[in-house]
Amino acid sequence: MTNTALSRTERARRRCDVDDLVVIAAVLGVPPATLLLPFASSSGTDREGR
Repeated sequence: MTNTALSRTERARRRCDVDDLVVIAAVLGVPPATLLLPFASSSGTDREGR
């Protein structure tokens, strides 16, 4: 994935296809399914702090 493609994906100017998801997951060292699941907080609060 090029820097331009990543930047456009982050800014929602480009779709994140399955192959993009696999590449991003590999770079982060996590399974692709991890990027699709809701954020899990260890403190019991959601991302907004509730």
